[in-house]
Amino acid sequence: MKFSTSWPFIRTAIAEEIEHHILERTEKLVEQGCRPKQARREAERRFGDVRRVRRSMLRIHQRADRGERFVEFMLSLWRDVRHGVRLARSAPGFAITLVLTIGVGVGANTALFSVTDAVLLRPLPYEAPDELVSITSYYPTEDGMLRWMPAARALDLQRAELRLAGLILFARLSFVETGVEDPASLSAHVVSSQWADVLGVTPRTGRSFNEEDADSGSPLVVALSDATWRTRFAADPGVVGTIIQLDHRDYTIVGVMGPGFKFPPNGSSDVWVPLRTDGTVDGVRSVPNLRVLGRIAAHDTIGIVQERLEAVAAGLSEASPESEGWQLGVEEFDRFRAQDDVERALWVLTAVAAVMLAIATINAANLLLVRATARQGELAVRLALGASRARLVRQTVSEALVLVGAGGLVAVFLARAVLATLVGLLPRQVTFFLTNEIVIETRVLAFALLATAAVGAAMSIVPALRATGDARDAGGRAGTTGRATIWLRQVLVVGQVAMTLALLAVAGLMISSFLRLMAVDPGYDPVGLLQVGIDLPAERYQDDRARRGFFDTLTDRIAAQSAVSHVALADGVPPHSGFMFNVSLQAEGEALRTFPDELLPVAWVDAAFFATLGTPIVAGRSFTAEDAEQPGNVIIDRAMARFLWGVENPIGRRFRFDANDGPWLTVVGLVGDLKLLGQDDRNHTMELFYPLQRDEAYEYMTLLIRSTAEPAALVAAIRRAVRALDADLPIALIETGTRALAGANDKPRFFLLLMSLFAALSLILAVIGIYATVAFGVRQRRRELRIRGALGARGPQLQALILRQGLRLVATGVALGLVGALALGAAARSLLFNTEPTDPLTLASVAVVMLLSAVVACWIPARRATRVDPVEALRAD
Repeated sequence: MKFSTSWPFIRTAIAEEIEHHILERTEKLVEQGCRPKQARREAERRFGDVRRVRRSMLRIHQRADRGERFVEFMLSLWRDVRHGVRLARSAPGFAITLVLTIGVGVGANTALFSVTDAVLLRPLPYEAPDELVSITSYYPTEDGMLRWMPAARALDLQRAELRLAGLILFARLSFVETGVEDPASLSAHVVSSQWADVLGVTPRTGRSFNEEDADSGSPLVVALSDATWRTRFAADPGVVGTIIQLDHRDYTIVGVMGPGFKFPPNGSSDVWVPLRTDGTVDGVRSVPNLRVLGRIAAHDTIGIVQERLEAVAAGLSEASPESEGWQLGVEEFDRFRAQDDVERALWVLTAVAAVMLAIATINAANLLLVRATARQGELAVRLALGASRARLVRQTVSEALVLVGAGGLVAVFLARAVLATLVGLLPRQVTFFLTNEIVIETRVLAFALLATAAVGAAMSIVPALRATGDARDAGGRAGTTGRATIWLRQVLVVGQVAMTLALLAVAGLMISSFLRLMAVDPGYDPVGLLQVGIDLPAERYQDDRARRGFFDTLTDRIAAQSAVSHVALADGVPPHSGFMFNVSLQAEGEALRTFPDELLPVAWVDAAFFATLGTPIVAGRSFTAEDAEQPGNVIIDRAMARFLWGVENPIGRRFRFDANDGPWLTVVGLVGDLKLLGQDDRNHTMELFYPLQRDEAYEYMTLLIRSTAEPAALVAAIRRAVRALDADLPIALIETGTRALAGANDKPRFFLLLMSLFAALSLILAVIGIYATVAFGVRQRRRELRIRGALGARGPQLQALILRQGLRLVATGVALGLVGALALGAAARSLLFNTEPTDPLTLASVAVVMLLSAVVACWIPARRATRVDPVEALRAD
């Protein structure tokens, strides 16, 4: 039944129906002997509240009418969608271009958002991470609060009445996987047995630790990370219960953690082992210091926990003299998300991706506007036949949303493919602090959906309104385009060119920056250099003499290789050396001076270090055997010499760090600008070198090997030499000098790659948009061009006419884009090395690239304009 939408009619019909029921009842009562008035009153009483019944019947009619209108709307929408599919099939080139435009714009943004979300936005992947707190400690002998405390104090804290919902003690360790052909060093963490319960995580396979695992004398157990399970156990589903040997002790694998799981959030862990109640790992190996992580109970606050900690600290200080002055603090537990430059780079790239999405949206809107204008005659006929403008707008938008939906699906698949490549290219400076797995998950899909919806709305509604308005104003005359529509197309082209130029400018600045960074002399020759890192287990190499004896023997054996010309031993080698920070220097006879840089790179090296690197001593001498016997002599670089003594000769001069009682250091040698921390020296321009003492060696040392042959050919010989000295000792690092130097620049290289990709995609989209606009303009002006040809205009003249009009828009966009380039370049200043955002050569170059690309986009339709037949124009008239 179809209800009328005339509500006065419906109200009248309801009133008549109610009156009919009352009259029927009245007549029956009259037949039973009641008087007419009494029968009427009784009939109304038995019928009930007339007003309530009337309202109920009106609501029933309203619901039925709304349901019918909804069904009609959905059927109409379905017809519009089917019509849109038919139109897309009739113009496959247009449809494919539009779908790919949306897919590229939304897909690239979705992939980058996945990275930004995982690195900067997503909370820690633990249950209620905002309830986690870090407990810090303070001793009068230490400078400030520490995030670790002695193991004995941490165990006391675990037994104290803090009334927390959970407490985790943890510390970083390292193990060597022994009992295998190729021993490997594994990064490990010792954790409280209840760690998984406190974090609210469950292993993907097996179980976590329990209280029995923490008992002294219980079997040793271990949990694997997902990466370790896949790489060292080939993702064996039956790995639980397997025995793995760590430092010659058998550990039973009880579980495998989920993909991407990290604890603690910063750093990496291959395995986890339970902390025993006696404060050891295996009953023998002790843990000197521990970090403490707690979960606040319901209705508690950090302030309440702080009060309890103060009471516990006071009680322990009274109970044990060694705890006197001990204080405890509490702070929110949050990961160090990323280095400042990484965070800035990701936000800049996110803004760049958003600009590229805007370019894609403008391009799609322009294409739809061209398409809708071409259908203006059809729309005018529909209006003449009685269709409302709102109905035509809805139909046009529905047809566009078909392509938008297809573009959204393409975007998701494209984002998955791009993301797989991005994850493989992420530099270690990003992955080291990465807590969450970078995947297309619910938040990312929601972002893709919202981005697609925003693009669809922005690109479809305005063209639909303009096209239907032109069709209405044209009065059925096909091919008539309103001035507002022409102006809108031109504005879209100008905006697209301006934004594209801004992205090209930032990409050009980053290319210039990267080239200048690569041109910086690292101060040594990486070609033919091999770096070998050795990490000696503290349990087997307990003192400096034992460690130095091992390294000296290994150095002699490697030096005996025929292809080896030099071998050096160092703690700190380029481009990843150690450093000091917040230092002050005092030259002898002068006042203490604040150090101008954030960092001071420092290395402890032997006498062969500079010769092995190929770094010349420009004044004074290198270290000798005498320097290795007693401390006090140092080598500095020219930048540090200029800072301390200006142009005066620094050899034999003395300086110190502490103006009160620090030891005096004598300069015996001067080197060039050796980049211990890599070529990007914006926060470190000076270097300091100490002589490695004769009986001194740290657990981790690096051997520098200069080879006359290909360095990689020495790897097998080096492994044999290490195994001959210690069969269970893994090589922590083995890398060529060229790869190490290139690795130090992985971060700017990665960001340059992304920036260049976005700029290139934006340029392609802009060229498509310019071409579509100019080509459609030529098509609309075909009759005018034929007449011009009939009146004697030659092909080059017609081409120049079209090119001049197209390039006028492009030139306007370039001018506006240069202004945007300055603003965007200023935002990206921190990513640039020795490059100003106003670099005229870069800005001029990208302007030329944009203009040449626009010339190509305009020339193709301009060339078609010369293929008009003047005779056709004369016949038509």
